Amino acid sequence: MARPAPDLAGFADAQDAKREQLGSDVTFLQEAQVTFPPDTPINPDTSAPYDPTIDPDTSVQPSAVVRCSVYFRALVRGSGGEATAGAAGWEETTRVFAIAPYSAKDQIDGSIEMIFHDEHFKIHTIKDDELVAGYRRVLVYGAAK
Repeated sequence: MARPAPDLAGFADAQDAKREQLGSDVTFLQEAQVTFPPDTPINPDTSAPYDPTIDPDTSVQPSAVVRCSVYFRALVRGSGGEATAGAAGWEETTRVFAIAPYSAKDQIDGSIEMIFHDEHFKIHTIKDDELVAGYRRVLVYGAAK
């Protein structure tokens, strides 16, 4: 008896449908683009004016909203997680993992932060992934700021 062939196209469609129906909108933020008044001396190390009292003329932070499957967990002391001790005691570190459609790759690439359920997360890694032949997606790893 012959082995049944996997339905890869059906699998890809099911993953996309799951993301659309059960996923969440995640806002991906790029580096802020700031401009200062003409002839403002700029520190090349910080890209900010030498004079801290000078306000920018404009500040724009490009963003994109992408529907993703999102997985997160709060890591606390004693769970083997990455909780840290500070002056205020133990602090939890929430990790976030978002799976986005490959069609959103251009919107996500270069992002430095993401917003999920009104919480900001610093993006640590953005990776392209091919789950099965022909089914690509973007994986985004982040942690609470």
